[in-house]
Amino acid sequence: MDLKNEITTFFNDVKDIAKIVAPVMAFVGIIGAGVIYTGAALPIIGNWKRNNPDLMNTIFVGMIVLIAAGTISGLIAYT
Repeated sequence: MDLKNEITTFFNDVKDIAKIVAPVMAFVGIIGAGVIYTGAALPIIGNWKRNNPDLMNTIFVGMIVLIAAGTISGLIAYT
């Protein structure tokens, strides 16, 4: 195989992996954020949330990045 085919195959593999992984990780992040938000009444989660005030912001920024990656890879798949 030549270099052009190798590069094309590599990016197609990365695109296929991103189309699967990004939505799954976004779903896991949403479930985790829901557990943290609703479980704040429990002492363990409440203390952890209190000790990490930027926790929810970090989770939502990560989910936005994952959703954007999934969207971009989905758009690339149709072009």
